[in-house]
Amino acid sequence: MYDSFKDMNVSCFDEETSDTIDILLVLGGDGTFLSAAHKYYKYHIPYLGLNSGRVGYLSEENMENSIKIIDKVLDNRYQVETKSLLSVKIVSDQGYQKRIAFNEAIIHRGQCMKMLKVDMKIRDQIMDHFYADGVLVATTMGSSAYNLSTGGPLLLDNVNCFVISSICSQSGIMPSIVFNADDHVEISAVAPETGKFVVNIDGNEQIEVNNGTQIYVKKSSEILQVVTTYKEKKNINLITKVFNGYIK
Repeated sequence: MYDSFKDMNVSCFDEETSDTIDILLVLGGDGTFLSAAHKYYKYHIPYLGLNSGRVGYLSEENMENSIKIIDKVLDNRYQVETKSLLSVKIVSDQGYQKRIAFNEAIIHRGQCMKMLKVDMKIRDQIMDHFYADGVLVATTMGSSAYNLSTGGPLLLDNVNCFVISSICSQSGIMPSIVFNADDHVEISAVAPETGKFVVNIDGNEQIEVNNGTQIYVKKSSEILQVVTTYKEKKNINLITKVFNGYIK
């Protein structure tokens, strides 16, 4: 593909060219946005998403309004919002792995046909165990994704918190837990028969782990910067997108 542009004044993205970039323009749906976020967030460049997917919760606007949005950006009529991310540490007898989650970290039964027994601590306070297909921890940005489908609440951008929601719990829909972003969560699970379950990051990377694995989730020191032209109307725009997504 690069050969198609070799005669134009363009260059491939790398660490050197990142210093010359003011905004990363992402064209596509939420999956494309998340993929780009995971790939380039360490460069600390603000993202501007233009949606060509079905709903586009993470994008600023749909493609048909792209000229209007780009004109605002070129006129410096925009703001850069900071999104909190999750740091996910997976600790087992084999060592540990660390991941960054933009939407959510999901602990799920995977190939196990029976429910997981889930144990959880918030701020080192032990919660009663429960049985479910899984549990997720979501950011404000990710609260409009899988969390919302499980019956969890929509978190607006201006709140400093995360949310924990169960997935298909044995006792029906369990109340979600909204907790302060400065707190931390510890989750372990037991999968009957197989002895294995999975940790899924943003619906993208799936890590199979053994019983006894501990998952520690807290606010990451990393951030995601997102361009918005809506100012104080940003939360209203998100609510409208979610509502329209449910009635379509």
